[in-house]
Amino acid sequence: LSVVEISAARDCFVCGLAETLRSIPPGDQLTAGAGASIMVHLVHELLAVFQAHALNRRFVETGRRLSRPAGARLLPALSRGATPAYPSIVDTLRVGPRQPSGWKAPARLLRNLIVHDGITRPMLRRPDLDSDIIALSVGTLMGNHARLLAEQVNYVPPNRWFPEPAPAATERLGPEQQRTFLDVAAAGFVAGGERMPAYVASYLRSFFAALIGISRGRLEMLMSSSGPLPRRLWGGSGSDPWLQLLRVAVREAGGHVTAHDHGAGTGHVLLVNRELADYQTCDRFVTFTQTQAQSLASHLRRDLLINGKAPEIVAVPHSQRGRRRRHAAVGAGGRPKTILFPSTLYCGENIHLGYEMADAIAVDWQVRLIAQLKGWGCQVIHKPYPKGPQRPAAAFARHLGVATE
Repeated sequence: LSVVEISAARDCFVCGLAETLRSIPPGDQLTAGAGASIMVHLVHELLAVFQAHALNRRFVETGRRLSRPAGARLLPALSRGATPAYPSIVDTLRVGPRQPSGWKAPARLLRNLIVHDGITRPMLRRPDLDSDIIALSVGTLMGNHARLLAEQVNYVPPNRWFPEPAPAATERLGPEQQRTFLDVAAAGFVAGGERMPAYVASYLRSFFAALIGISRGRLEMLMSSSGPLPRRLWGGSGSDPWLQLLRVAVREAGGHVTAHDHGAGTGHVLLVNRELADYQTCDRFVTFTQTQAQSLASHLRRDLLINGKAPEIVAVPHSQRGRRRRHAAVGAGGRPKTILFPSTLYCGENIHLGYEMADAIAVDWQVRLIAQLKGWGCQVIHKPYPKGPQRPAAAFARHLGVATE
């Protein structure tokens, strides 16, 4: 299964979903908004199903037996022609966001007194949703932006607007819409050199109904709720469903949404991540430098935006950003003492919109790098990607003699 085939399927999925959501009649904007909020998750599942089916079919044709990996969701089911379980995003939307622990309240109060990042964690008063800026997350870039303003920026977790669990979040996606989304999936399979069998089509039909239907129900509840929505909403970047749903609802209610970039080290690669995960649901996108803002604006794919309106892309003024602390790069004798190695995520059977190393290649690279660093006398702390679907095996740290955080 080549990168060319996967890329062809991915591009067909992305363009097809954008066109399908854009063509939804104005009277059903809830479905369009729900689709925009989960577009990344739709593409990820389509790619993962495509890969699992293609690998299984091609192994069978060569007379080889495909080993079903332990813990995998798609390959064991599709290799038997069975229906796999839904990805975790479906249950996440059904159950609701994680509720913050009450024991963290003293810690948040103490943090307000010690950390001055421009974002307040209100404890003694409820924020004014009409006048205050409401931030659903915090981060370095967002804090630097907040410090430039004379206005109040308050952190409020998204669970305030989403009950847990959802009361009767039903799957409401009509048969005609299911067929339309299924046609997009079938076209992507063909673009990648495969035909979509009936059992895969059956699973994807139910998956579309579940994920889009639940998202639509969540959005409808959010917009019809008696509780007010923020007039000005801040957030980070990415495909977090609660952030995305609130963005859609705030904009539908006439509010303004600002998204903040997440430094991923991929500025040299043309990707469609931001079109799908950020630009769809914000009015302004804030990045780190003016050069980055100009580059993002010049390469923006308007054909992938559902409403066709691109956000304003700006940068936090460089001279006003917080200063970085300088740390000693070397220890005694001129050699680094301890090195923190933040590694890429292990994808498992998932495929992402960007370019990620296969797990076997990633582990091979990490072992070689850590072994070399250890050979130079360095202490190594391995910090795997925190939200990856898989964690490194215990033997990884044990045999290499590294600490894993």
